[in-house]
Amino acid sequence: MKYKNQKKHFDAHLSALKRFNKWEESHPSKFLKEKALESIGSLYEWLPKEARQRSLDVSGIQSMRRSLAKLSNRI
Repeated sequence: MKYKNQKKHFDAHLSALKRFNKWEESHPSKFLKEKALESIGSLYEWLPKEARQRSLDVSGIQSMRRSLAKLSNRI
């Protein structure tokens, strides 16, 4: 039962991403890449020093990418 709920949730999320991608194609960004990088740098500087020094745990991202790779083969 839990699997069906997860699949339903994932399908809804995937559908929303597809709608966003379609919208984004017709609304190109006017944000300069240089400005985006500068903004990211500013956001990073706003993080507390302790947070910036903490090691990153990317296991959740890796798990999500593996799941998405399996699903992308089915689409």
